[in-house]
Amino acid sequence: MRLTKSQIQFLGYRITDDLQVAGYIDPEDPNALMDNIVDLITEDLRQEDDLNEEVRKLLDGYGEEIRTGGVEYREMFKLVKKRLAREQGIIL
Repeated sequence: MRLTKSQIQFLGYRITDDLQVAGYIDPEDPNALMDNIVDLITEDLRQEDDLNEEVRKLLDGYGEEIRTGGVEYREMFKLVKKRLAREQGIIL
C-alpha cells in the first residue's frame, strides 16, 4: 500500500470536513462517516495491491521472454494491469 494508515485517516478527515464546510453534507455522525470513507479508501488500495501482486505473478512466468524480447518490464506491467483491471471491473 502506498499510503500509511495515518495518511488514510487524514484523507478521511479532510474529505469529511471539506464536504461539511462546503455545505454538501450534514451527517448525523461525522466520525462514522469518516470511518466509512477510511474503510473505502483502504479497501480500494488493498484491491490495487492484490491486482499488482497478480500481475507480478503472471509476469514472473514470462520473465525470460520479456528479457529476450526486448520488452520493458514496467510497460508490460502497466499493460497487463490495465487489462486485468478492466476484466475484473476495478477502476484505477
